Amino acid sequence: MISTKVIFQDQGVEDRVPFVGFNVLSVKQRLRETLTIPYFADAIVNGAIVPLEYVLRDGDQLQFQKRFGIKGGDDRPFEEREAEGLIHAYDLAEIVSAVKRRNLSKDDSIDLMAVMVGQWAARNFGQPDSQSQKILSKILKRLEAMESGEAEPRLNLMEQVILEAVADKEMTGKQIAMEAGYKFSGPLRATLSSMVRRKLLINDSSGYRRL
Repeated sequence: MISTKVIFQDQGVEDRVPFVGFNVLSVKQRLRETLTIPYFADAIVNGAIVPLEYVLRDGDQLQFQKRFGIKGGDDRPFEEREAEGLIHAYDLAEIVSAVKRRNLSKDDSIDLMAVMVGQWAARNFGQPDSQSQKILSKILKRLEAMESGEAEPRLNLMEQVILEAVADKEMTGKQIAMEAGYKFSGPLRATLSSMVRRKLLINDSSGYRRL
């Protein structure tokens, strides 16, 4: 049988199913309820994050994996914790910077951020359900506060663990993954890139280190 291996890592579910020729979005839609795949999960094929339009081939290994975790003991509402994690993991603060450069009125800035957040979600995860819409609303509210200078996003769980792992050392990405207990895959590499852009880490020929 021509097939593709599909894994949802958080639940340890692994199966080989005949989805060759389907794009990632259609597979996610078909399996989301069966595997309880989160809306905000990256599609990873053979270790690399791929767009929803990627068409699966024979032998591909497809994973659905969230890019961030939530630290225990955080008693804020689920939607707020998810929103903050997503803002960090996907550099959504860049939306605020892009909007500020346009010098728009407050109302126009909010409208543009809403459009950009919606486009980002649809492009990366597909059509949101009602629960995901609530989280997107929290993201927009958080970005509005950042745009007005009222708030800055906190570190998410993966970023905290990475900073603790690096400490005062210089480490390669693979060494950080081993020390932090993560796979050296798309989500970790994306988080490292985000942390470098936000000046939480420096990356040069010797590896990553803290500022």
